[in-house]
Formats: sequence, structure tokens, C-alpha cells
Amino acid sequence: WLIINSLKGTTEFLRNPVGLPVKLIFSNYSTMFVEFNLPQMFINTLLICFIIPTVSLLIANGAAYAVAKFKFGLRTVCYTLAMVNIYVSIAGTLPTTYKLMNNLGLIDSLLGLVIMGSGGLNFDFLLLHGIYVNISNEYREAAEIDGAGYWRIFLQIYFPQVFTTTLSLWLLAFIGQWNNYTSPYLFWHSAPTLATGIKTISDAVANSKEYSLMYPKLFAAMVITIIPVILIFTCLQRPISKVSAGGGIKG
Repeated sequence: WLIINSLKGTTEFLRNPVGLPVKLIFSNYSTMFVEFNLPQMFINTLLICFIIPTVSLLIANGAAYAVAKFKFGLRTVCYTLAMVNIYVSIAGTLPTTYKLMNNLGLIDSLLGLVIMGSGGLNFDFLLLHGIYVNISNEYREAAEIDGAGYWRIFLQIYFPQVFTTTLSLWLLAFIGQWNNYTSPYLFWHSAPTLATGIKTISDAVANSKEYSLMYPKLFAAMVITIIPVILIFTCLQRPISKVSAGGGIKG
């Protein structure tokens, strides 16, 4: 329905919103690209969607591996903090977060947005920790005998065994950031993303005289924004379906 109506004129849509278009109007798409600068919105969105999940999962993997495989004083504290982060509601902390970010000079910056979204003690940490705990320590012991260091053991032996899980979590985080409206709107407002841009276009259609009731153009912009997510799902559905925490020790 969205695609069909994105190819209609405004008058035709208002008269018959459920019928097929009499004439396909592809100019709705080009109009959105030119007049609302969708390419820049795409660039801003892709920056967020690639950087934040990647940084967050690198931190979560490192933290989960360390807590699962090493004994140190704050081990239990780190795990407990992750559990508290899951169970305690943070719905009312947005004003405090905004004040903190403002005091740190991180408002309206990509760096601030990345720092906000890259916490290591979260659900990803708990899931990855459970996998690392169940991977045999014989891998590490054998690698240490061969002279491998900590980073080599982690990156070449343990991380590949959680790669498919990490990829699945990355995809979910990618889509979450793609649809994220609140954080970019509050903390990176000078660089519109697709989520905030669609809101701008919707407001223009609803309130401005120039784009009054031009819903087919709004639908065209919405179709453009969902195509990348559909392509990602299509390309990565096989590795996601094969998520496994299996080990490799032979009896």
C-alpha cells in the first residue's frame, strides 16, 4: 500500500487511496532526494548505525570475555552492574542524561552520541558472557603453552566462536539505531538522520502550504528509508539463522 501510493499524485491519492495508480509518478522519489537532502540524511544515519553498534559490541565482547575467563576483584561487581542495568528502569533519566552531556560539552556531536550508545555492561554483555563461560578453557591453556598472548588468544581463538552471535546482535543494534529518533534529535540535532528527517517531512506535509497534503511524497521518502534494512535482512538471514555457541573440543 505504501509503495503503490508513493507512485500517485496528491489528488489521485486523496480520491482513491486504496486503488492502483493510473499513472506511475516516479518523480516523487527524486523530489524527496533533492528538496529534503535525503543523501545527507543517509550519510548521517549510516555513520550512527555502523559506528555505535561496532564500538558497543567490541566493548561488550571484551568485557564479557574478561569477566568470564579471568578472576579479579571487580568480576562480580561488573556482572551485577550489568544485571542492574537490565532490571532497573531508566525511563526517567533522560533530563539527567541531557544535563550530563551538556556539562561535558558533548551535545550536538557524533562523539557524544557514540559514547551514549556504547556501554559495555548491557544485554549484549550478558548474552556473550554466557557463551564465553561455556567455551572450554583448554583453548586458552593450549594457546598459552604455544606462547600466545592475551589479545591473540581473544581475537584469534575465542572471538571467532562468538562471531555469528555478535553479527546477529550487531544487526539488531543497526536496525535499532536506524529507527532511533530520540537520541539523534536531542544530542545531534544539527545533523538530521532519516528518523528525524521523516518527522521533518511529515510536519511539512501536515502543516506547510508548499507541501500541504502531499502524502505520496512522504510515502516515497518512507519507502527509501526501509529499503536498506530489507536488503540487510535478505543478505544476512543465513548467518543469523545459524547462530551457535558450539565448541570445538574433540573427545
